[in-house]
Amino acid sequence: MGGVLWALRCRITHRVPVGASILLAAEVLEVVGQPGQGTPLVYHDRGFYRLTEEARAG
Repeated sequence: MGGVLWALRCRITHRVPVGASILLAAEVLEVVGQPGQGTPLVYHDRGFYRLTEEARAG
């Protein structure tokens, strides 16, 4: 993913069939980051969405 501030490199530890999908559990091997400011992203329903202040639970 180009242009991102942070990324996780992971190793898949488990694969669980769930209906027509597969649920993955992973171990984080490395956190890769660079300085800067940005809005957090959430991956949902095959797309990335910005997590705005209004959308955050708290």
